[in-house]
Amino acid sequence: MTNSESEVQIRTSWNALAESVNGDEQVADYLANLRIVDKETFEIALPTLCIVSAKTIEDSRKRELEKICAEVLLDAESTRPSRRAVIACLKEFHRGLSWNEFYTVMEALEEPQFHIIRPVLPRFDYLLNAVRENVFGFVWLKVALFRAMSHTNGWIRVWAIEKSVSLDFEILSLNHEFITTLVIPNLNNNDVFWRLLEKGRIEEFLMQMCSMIEAIKFTPMFLRSLLSSIEQLSCPTAIYFVVSTLNGITISEILNSEDIPLLRRVVLRARYIPHKSIRIATLRNLVEFYSKVTMLDTNVLEELSNLIGYFSADSTEDMIDATFLQVQRSITFTGYQLEIDPTTIVFKNLFDSDSNNLELRSRMWWTSMSTATVQQEKILSRLQLEVSELLGEKTPLDLTIQLFLLKERPLDVEYSNDVLDLMKNDLGEYILTRIISNTGSKRDFQLLRSLYIPLFKEYCSHLFFPFTIAVVKVLTEIKTCESAAVLLTFFDSIVEKLSDEHLEILRADFLSYLGGSTVIGMKRKKKSVEEYDNKEFNNIVATLHSLRIKLLNRFDLVHFQKYSIKFRFVKEVDVNSFLSECIEQLDVASAFSVKQQICHLIARFIRKCTDNELVISCIRASSNIVNEEKKSLNSLPALQCFVDVTLSGPQSDPKVSKESIDYMEAQLAIASQSTPVALILVDALTKYRTNLDVNWAPLIVKLALFGPVPKKETRVISYAYSKIFDKEDEFLENDQVERLDEVVQKARFKAVLLAMKLSLEDNNKWTKVLIEEIFKASAIMDQSSSRSFGLSMAHRQKTRGVELLHLLTMRIEDEAFASKVFDFCINCVVDPCQQFSIKLIVEWTLARLCIKFSNLFKRLIDNDFEKEMAAQRIGSMCSWLNVLMLISRAAPQLVDSCLDKVIVWCTAQNFPVRCTALAAARLMFSTFDKDRRKKWRLVKAIVNFDAEPSGNSKRVIDNLCSDFYFANLHIDNHFDFQTVLTVIPDRTGMPPEETIPINIIEELNDIPKEINSSNYEADFLGAPSEVYSALAKNTNCAPNMDNDEVDEEEVHYSVDEASEDNAVSSFQRKIVKETEVKDDGISLIVVASLVDKPNNLGGICRTSEIFGVDTLVVADALVAQDSNFKALSMSSENWQKIEAVKPANLLEYLQNLRSNGYTVIAAEQTTDSIMMHDFVFPKKAVIVMGDEKEGVPVSLLRAVDQTVEIKQVGHTRSLNVHVTAALMIAKFAEQVRFAKN
Repeated sequence: MTNSESEVQIRTSWNALAESVNGDEQVADYLANLRIVDKETFEIALPTLCIVSAKTIEDSRKRELEKICAEVLLDAESTRPSRRAVIACLKEFHRGLSWNEFYTVMEALEEPQFHIIRPVLPRFDYLLNAVRENVFGFVWLKVALFRAMSHTNGWIRVWAIEKSVSLDFEILSLNHEFITTLVIPNLNNNDVFWRLLEKGRIEEFLMQMCSMIEAIKFTPMFLRSLLSSIEQLSCPTAIYFVVSTLNGITISEILNSEDIPLLRRVVLRARYIPHKSIRIATLRNLVEFYSKVTMLDTNVLEELSNLIGYFSADSTEDMIDATFLQVQRSITFTGYQLEIDPTTIVFKNLFDSDSNNLELRSRMWWTSMSTATVQQEKILSRLQLEVSELLGEKTPLDLTIQLFLLKERPLDVEYSNDVLDLMKNDLGEYILTRIISNTGSKRDFQLLRSLYIPLFKEYCSHLFFPFTIAVVKVLTEIKTCESAAVLLTFFDSIVEKLSDEHLEILRADFLSYLGGSTVIGMKRKKKSVEEYDNKEFNNIVATLHSLRIKLLNRFDLVHFQKYSIKFRFVKEVDVNSFLSECIEQLDVASAFSVKQQICHLIARFIRKCTDNELVISCIRASSNIVNEEKKSLNSLPALQCFVDVTLSGPQSDPKVSKESIDYMEAQLAIASQSTPVALILVDALTKYRTNLDVNWAPLIVKLALFGPVPKKETRVISYAYSKIFDKEDEFLENDQVERLDEVVQKARFKAVLLAMKLSLEDNNKWTKVLIEEIFKASAIMDQSSSRSFGLSMAHRQKTRGVELLHLLTMRIEDEAFASKVFDFCINCVVDPCQQFSIKLIVEWTLARLCIKFSNLFKRLIDNDFEKEMAAQRIGSMCSWLNVLMLISRAAPQLVDSCLDKVIVWCTAQNFPVRCTALAAARLMFSTFDKDRRKKWRLVKAIVNFDAEPSGNSKRVIDNLCSDFYFANLHIDNHFDFQTVLTVIPDRTGMPPEETIPINIIEELNDIPKEINSSNYEADFLGAPSEVYSALAKNTNCAPNMDNDEVDEEEVHYSVDEASEDNAVSSFQRKIVKETEVKDDGISLIVVASLVDKPNNLGGICRTSEIFGVDTLVVADALVAQDSNFKALSMSSENWQKIEAVKPANLLEYLQNLRSNGYTVIAAEQTTDSIMMHDFVFPKKAVIVMGDEKEGVPVSLLRAVDQTVEIKQVGHTRSLNVHVTAALMIAKFAEQVRFAKN
């Protein structure tokens, strides 16, 4: 479209062109013109397709038009008008049941609301049946699935992807490009896999994908297209999950050596996965998959060894062994065998000696002969003979290839003697000669790490000391930086095996090599090997410099005074000067490896520093490294350097301590983005805990409360890690920082352990301080506007806090302080906003305190205390009864006192309190012997009378009497980490990340004598949890995709039997909401700002939306995101207008509404109240709902025109606020909104 042409002109000209089309030739011209215009013009012209399609045209032109329609519908960027235009065009060509179903599906998919689309999903099965019966083209099913995969609602997208991979394998085999061009690209994000996790379907989905690939793998070009689509993926977890499905593919020779470039490109793509374990697992899976599906030959096997090289450096030997074992299985299955004559083989010519991965290529060479054991034995015998002859010569030739072959020889091949063991002295001399004569080339470094050091350590341990003497004397003669780096790398690898006595002997010569005035620093070096670029040479310089400092540290500076060599730090008083030099070198050093070794030196000597200002300078210098490396792969090692330096300093000095804490707090602040930071911090604090004072208590408590709410990406990555380590734990390094799925739980549990250790080691110093910090943290959480929302950050952290408090109370000996903890716990159970995960722990804490301190028990059962607690919140008496129940179980001598208080509440009007009291009475009475039962005949009468024979009461009481906590928890016998940190949070509905897995507890608990790790009582662990687990229903946000509301006959009729009218009308009943023209004079506003429980607000929202409330007013609009709110709202918040007005602003808000003609009505019992059945609602009304406990405050009643109450005839005092609101909203609708009709 040119700038001079308007949209109207283009539309007019194309309409005229379409109207004038007559005959096949003009249709062809019209379509040709449509193909060549720009995209904007194309979209404007699309509606004219209907004009052309309505005319009589040839079938070939119809097919061309259909192709255009399909292209538009398969364009992710097509507009809704464009899609409507092509659908209208298709309707000119196609009618009938199958097509009507298709049109219905396409119409529904244009709607954004999930509840509109869900009833239509079964129609995909009808379309699939039509494809099976060849009455409907697959391309249109593909279109429908693609539009579903492109939908704005993520659950619809995931459903479509799942549906796509579950299609008939026969259909997919004929249309495999659907998988590779549409399905795989739509997996390229974490959102898909997060939703599969939420649905609990991710494993099923991956298995289905694997089965699908296995079933259609022989389809020509499918595997190549699949690998090409994987190559285009960018999401690391998507690459891993898709590649993991290839694990189940059976051996079948489909690809060949011509596909090597494609195989290599996919591996190179996977190399950029940033997460180490995911990267290694993905690369290994790819190599094993290639070995299964590729026709093996020497080129393919060589490439496989090169591909293994991409992950071998980061892998364990066991993983490399497992990978070669899979290659060997493929060789055995296919019968491949390397044809070679043992008598004529020339070993030194087997590989290019300058090539990379000689170690892996040698191993692959042996593996290629794994089916010919006799041949392997002959070759090995000849190889050993050749090596023995050459090693024995005065000046041995280059034995690189032969030594690699011997090093990687098969373990299952028999041989009489190991030539390298027999000639280990000759081997050592050969290796030393090669290393001393090195030129510092890339090949020298490769051979050093992969051949010389491994062989020397295996066979020449007896030569470690004499050879280090030889090397250290040669070091001073080496002139080039590259050669010195090679030699010093070898020296470092064997020095670590020497004894202190040998180090004493070597020390003088090594210090002589370092030089007197440049011990830490190093003179500028010049490049002498041209094959290195500047970056590579700088890395070599950094390697040499860091090794010098590392070895300097290794040779123990404390003993340098024995030697005549003079250093600036030769005297003890020169430690300060030495640290100053270290700081200077940190400022000028550019390579992290050098800075790291300098920090190790500082950490060693900072504790002897006599200048606190210098100590602070050291801390600041090391913190600068963290800032410099925060965006690099060295960020965590840099942090480790910082904490070692910081915590090694004299923390007894207040200024040093404050500076250290401030820096550590700053690091913890970023831990929510990089969770391993918290683990490094807590490990360091534990290591240096004897150096800490009570000023560190706030940081320790923050670490014990640490744990961000996981984002989608975090959940998916954690699942990928758990999947990898569950399957291949023995093949991966045991690096706790690398276990991203466990980092948060480990950091938190280690912080709990640290607090417990400090309390155990110095109870008087630490216990009270730590508990006071918990109180302070709790007070901050209680100020959060989200504290009443289940699984909010405030709820999560409060739960973690009371768990730590519960564990620390075992160390309380001071009754006055115990009383303070008692008050805190009582405030928790009285607070209506606290969830069960908090209440159960503090109830348990109260029970333990009351048994330990008799005065606290007397206070608990005091009549005045009981009345005061009930007056504050009647529901809190459930917790009070729970505490008495726990005490009676652990202290039989107190059961009479407990039962005496319980029995009074068995007739309480409050339903939960009454049920709890009856259940407690039943359980306590069941423990009595015959004599005591006589004493408590009243209880027997109540228990036997069964005053609640049916309904919810009986169910709740029965559940309580079998509950894991109420009926089974023993406050002493079950006082262990598993029960406190795993069982209680899990049974109260907390998500997995809020529990500490038992394997972590058992691995890390190093104080088992103080607190047991596990709970082994099967009755307790197996008991149900029906009473306190309501929150568990809200931890998963995946909607129900089952279409229970859709009648089966609606979707399961056959293609031949159903009528068109039936297909269309059924859908209309499901997705078309009855529209109502609202009378502008009618308006209802519901004010619920005083209601604080999210579940009540969710119910009010649902009722409001159903009955057409104009505005629902709440205190905080964020409540609509709470899981408890959503549990009752049923997505009504998506359509209901919600406005936020704080309680403090309600008076002004209501007065403004009154001035705008609204009548303000309060749901409240007053002397002037009108019964609701007698009240006539005005056309413009505001209904004000009161607080769940206090109702509408007096301060607001002056802005109310009328109070209305609901007449009651039963004994129960009041209705739930949600129910009250529902009745009043429905009454308004009945009298006003519906009456006009």
